[in-house]
Amino acid sequence: VDLDTETGKMASICGLAARLYYINTDDQPKEDAMNVPPWECIFLSKNGNVVEPSYALRYYKIQQLVPGSTTQYRDLIRAEWYDKTTVSFWIEIAASEPQPGSEDPNTVKAPSPLIGKFVPDPSEEPKEHGFTEVPLIGFPNNEEYQGDAEKVLALIDAYDRTLSDVNSEIEQFRLAYLAIYGYANIDDEFISRMKKTGTLGFDDPNDRAEFITKTLDAVAVENHLTRLEQEIYAISGIPNLRDEAFSGNSSGVALKFKIFPMEIKCKMAENKFAAALHQQFKIVGSKWQVEKVNFNSDDLTFTFKRNFPLNLLDAAQTAQSLTGIVSQETVLSTLPIVKNVQEELEKIKKERDEQIDLDRVPIDEMNPVEELQNGMQGEGKEAEEVTGPAKGSS
Repeated sequence: VDLDTETGKMASICGLAARLYYINTDDQPKEDAMNVPPWECIFLSKNGNVVEPSYALRYYKIQQLVPGSTTQYRDLIRAEWYDKTTVSFWIEIAASEPQPGSEDPNTVKAPSPLIGKFVPDPSEEPKEHGFTEVPLIGFPNNEEYQGDAEKVLALIDAYDRTLSDVNSEIEQFRLAYLAIYGYANIDDEFISRMKKTGTLGFDDPNDRAEFITKTLDAVAVENHLTRLEQEIYAISGIPNLRDEAFSGNSSGVALKFKIFPMEIKCKMAENKFAAALHQQFKIVGSKWQVEKVNFNSDDLTFTFKRNFPLNLLDAAQTAQSLTGIVSQETVLSTLPIVKNVQEELEKIKKERDEQIDLDRVPIDEMNPVEELQNGMQGEGKEAEEVTGPAKGSS
């Protein structure tokens, strides 16, 4: 769950997330997965599909000791090339690498002409990765690979600049110049006395002093910030939860209408995420099939639930109205408080099995079987007494 949460967050930010599947051999071989920064991955396929690539490349920086040094390191790029069966490892040729064929590598100081080229990494040989699919796949946020905030980044920057400028203007009030009119005896002693006492005294009533400050139009600034904020939420399709429209006791249906644009974005992301999850289990299942485990990734169904405040009364009334029309499993799936429908059905069945049938409980604890039989015989005699006279009288 934590891995999926981080994958969704990365796809929301960058427009694309990436995940690598591998065989963890620490204790005993088992399938494992790790999230990879999407900017370190390149996916190759005929139709441009990053979910089911034909080949995939991952590259990242590593630190390597400089030849002849025990403390100085240099940054190099290491690459991993994946196809459907194997992975090979490549490393960048550094500027200080000796020329190929040089007899004395310590005397070679000129940069190698192969800078920017990659050669097989001598520290690790190519090997099978254990699957029959490319184990490095992408999780797109949408078809355009856009992050959720990408369309409004310019507006967000404008909003931040305005706040920063207003904050700077307010701070400048402390550093405003003091203008003194008419008084000519301004010297160091006058300034020192003014700083010490915090007051000014003039002999001539026409003399005066005031700070030179810029007039800040607070209304214009507030209107500008409000307009930017509205545009950010409108273009991004994300509702402003601090808006007055979300105050009060709005029903779950009313709130859903207010967040409908965001719901469309979520549904699109769900479809992309579900396709990547299907490919994930197709990759892992390819190893299980080799191990003779009966598994088909097409049989899986993924369900996404919103962390959204709902009116439980409306949900309960809806479930009650559906009872008797659809199956109990479908009824329970409409309740937001039910996290696992199958688990809830098992709990209901267990409660029914544990209920005591009072009509079958014996009264005589010493002879429960005899008491139960006597009770049944007594019921039969009462029936005969009731039906007997009626039959004779006829």
